[in-house]
Amino acid sequence: LQDPMLNEKDKKELEQKAQIKRQEVIALEQERRGFVERQLKSLQEQMKVRSAKIMGEITKITEGIATQGNYDLVLDKSAQALRSNQVFVYTKPGMDITPTVMKELNKDAPKGFDPTKKKTPAAPAAPAAPAN
Repeated sequence: LQDPMLNEKDKKELEQKAQIKRQEVIALEQERRGFVERQLKSLQEQMKVRSAKIMGEITKITEGIATQGNYDLVLDKSAQALRSNQVFVYTKPGMDITPTVMKELNKDAPKGFDPTKKKTPAAPAAPAAPAN
């Protein structure tokens, strides 16, 4: 547009093309945002369904263990209140049935599986020495 060789007609044509491109960019950005929002909602829904399934399994196992152990009450000491404060600051260690629940949950896990051990990333392979 700053080129002195362009006449007014060419400048107006370039301005119109630029405006059309700006509108296309705006439309594409809106489309991208809509796509991201839909994907995020879908992932959140999948997480919700999976979490509900896992919690259902944990609840079922916990109820069975509590019934067998004749417990009156089982508290989730890992539960968080608003503002991330723990619901219970202290519970008697002997009342924690988490290890028993974890054992039952992982009874079909592969041999050697230990959910208490954190996975460590594998070290990168050393470069091969050149052959002589």
